This record gives sequence, structure tokens and C-alpha cells, in this order.
Amino acid sequence: MTPPSDNVLFFTFTDPSAAYRAFSEIKAVPEVTRAAIVERGTDGVLSVPEDYEPGAGTAALTGGAIGALVGILGGPIGVLFGWGLGTVAGATADTEEAEHTHDALTVLSKNVDDGQNLLMVEASGYSPAAADDLAGRLGGTVVAVPVEEVREEVASAERAAEEAVRRARHDHRKQRRHEFREKMDTLFGRGIPA
Repeated sequence: MTPPSDNVLFFTFTDPSAAYRAFSEIKAVPEVTRAAIVERGTDGVLSVPEDYEPGAGTAALTGGAIGALVGILGGPIGVLFGWGLGTVAGATADTEEAEHTHDALTVLSKNVDDGQNLLMVEASGYSPAAADDLAGRLGGTVVAVPVEEVREEVASAERAAEEAVRRARHDHRKQRRHEFREKMDTLFGRGIPA
């Protein structure tokens, strides 16, 4: 038996209502530090209709691995890359990794289609057997990704976004310089070296 560890658990169900039933059950588990249902509407828009943080009243999804992951996908960085939960496929996956190895972004991209949802649970010491049991009882599957790996993926995606913005600004400035030179050449009838 695998010992419990700090993981983000990704539960998927063939029936989207099962995610809500699992969410209700998971809130009673003391090891859970954060939980959220992430839905992708039929229009492709990401939403978080349910979230839970013990002792927080109304959770804002700002902290922890789940908050960071939702932020990266649904926030400005996700918009920059055109990511929705269903379009991230392979964004950080290493193609040489073993077939059964999972990263959080790939788990999300492969398991949430338009009109579907996913239950994400951050848990400290939650038994893998208990997670498997919950998924099995409700007709779903569960994938566990270590919390630190999720945090590393978020940091990597943020770095990639910063680099993409830097390159886009550079390319934009280069294009504008080129257009300016062409206008000057046309206006003054002379060639300006590029």
C-alpha cells in the first residue's frame, strides 16, 4: 500500500453531477486543505462554480496549489497562450516520460471537455486507497499529482509566459521599425537600409 502524501487529486466523472456529489463528500475529509470544481462551459469558458477551503468561509482560490493552477489556466497567462482547460494539451508534458506519469496541466487538458467538469482536491496525507474508493463509487477516476510538481508547473508556465511576452514585444517593435522605414522610403523616395 502506498503511503499518504501531499497531492493534488484530479477526479473526473462521466456524469458531471458526480463531481458535485464527490465535492460534498470530500468537504468532510479532515486531510483536505482545498477543493474546487472546475467547469468548462459549452462555450469553452472556464469557471469555478464550487470551491472549499476549511475555515475560510468564502474561499477565493488565491492560495495553495489549486488556486495557483486555476489562476494560471484562467488568468492572464492562460489567456495569453489561449489556454482553456481543454486546450492545454501537452503544454508542459515531457514526451519521453513514462506513459503513466501525469502532470497537472496535461491531466486537466485531457480530461475536461466542453460541458464537463473536474474536481480538484489538495490534501495532506489523504490515502490513495480512499481517493480510489471515492472515484470508484461515483463512477470516476482519480489521478494524484504531488503538490510540489503542481507548483513547479505553475512557475514554469509563468516563466514561459513572461518569455513569450518579451518576445512578442521585441517582434512588435521590430515590425513597427520596419513599417516606419518603409513609410520614410515612400515619403522621401529614398532607400533606408534595414
